[in-house]
Amino acid sequence: MRKPCEEALKRAEQLAKEDGVLVKTVCEEGETFERISDLAAAENCDLIVMGRRGLHKLERSLVGSVTQG
Repeated sequence: MRKPCEEALKRAEQLAKEDGVLVKTVCEEGETFERISDLAAAENCDLIVMGRRGLHKLERSLVGSVTQG
């Protein structure tokens, strides 16, 4: 499962480099919102910006939301 993650991150790094943008990528395993929170704390992040799909209330309750977590 790591291979697709690492390939996607490698491509993202290439695109960022082409645009002169500095990025740091990581491939983590576990509960998504917990890993994001743990990594943000470890990296001393002040702000996390995430998108949210416009799911209806019923869909959100059935599927859950990383952004909400």
